[in-house]
Amino acid sequence: MRNQHNHSVQHEYLIGFMLLLLMVVGGSGLWAWQTTKPANSPTNPSQLDNSPASQVPPNVVSPPKKQTTVTKPAVKLAPKVQPAAIQLQPQTYWVKVEGTKIHLVPQSVTVQDKASKEVALKAALNNMLTNPQTNNLSTTIPANTKLLGLQITPTGIYVNLSGEFASGGGTSSMVYRVAQVLYTASSLEPNAQVFISIDGKLLDESYPLGGEGITLKAPLTRKEFTEDFSIE
Repeated sequence: MRNQHNHSVQHEYLIGFMLLLLMVVGGSGLWAWQTTKPANSPTNPSQLDNSPASQVPPNVVSPPKKQTTVTKPAVKLAPKVQPAAIQLQPQTYWVKVEGTKIHLVPQSVTVQDKASKEVALKAALNNMLTNPQTNNLSTTIPANTKLLGLQITPTGIYVNLSGEFASGGGTSSMVYRVAQVLYTASSLEPNAQVFISIDGKLLDESYPLGGEGITLKAPLTRKEFTEDFSIE
C-alpha cells in the first residue's frame, strides 16, 4: 500500500512538472512572437488597407501626373483711333449790291490743319481787310484798316481794329462795315457775342462809331444787330 501511494505521488509530481514546463515554453514563445512582429501590423484582417495605393507592388514608382497647361486665346486689342482733327472753315463776309438792296455774302477761307479758332478767325478778318474787292463783291471797310488783335474768351470774341475803321462814309456804310466784322468774327459760332473796339476802346452806347454817331450795343450778336438795323 505504501508503494502504491508513493507511486501515485510521483505520478502527480510528473504531471505537474510537465504542465509547468508547457506553461513556461508557451509563455516564452508568445513573448518572442509579440516582440518580433511589426509595430504597425494589423492584428485584425478587417483592418488591412485595401486602397489602390496599398496594392502597388514594392519598388514600383507611379508615373508623374502630366500637368495640363490651359492656353487662353489671345485677345486682340483694337488699335486706338485718334480723333480726326476738325478742319475749321471760317468765312469772310463781303457786301453785294443788287439795285437798291445790299446783301452780306460769305466766302470760305482756307486755314492750315489743326489751326486754333483764334488763328482761323484772324485769317478770315485779315483776308477781308487786305482784299478790298473780289469779283462782284466789295467791302465797306475803309482802306488801311488793320486788325490789332483778336481774343476768344468765355464771355465772347474781342476784336480790336485800328482807327481807320471809324473814318468816312455815311450811315449805311457804317452799319455794313460793322456787320462785316461781326459776321466774320462769329463765322465759327453764329451765336457768339462779339465786342468791337477801336484802338482798344470798346464801341458801345457811350462811345458811338464815326462822326454820325452810330450807337452800338456791347456785346453785339447777329440776331440783335439784324433786328436793330434791318440788314440782310
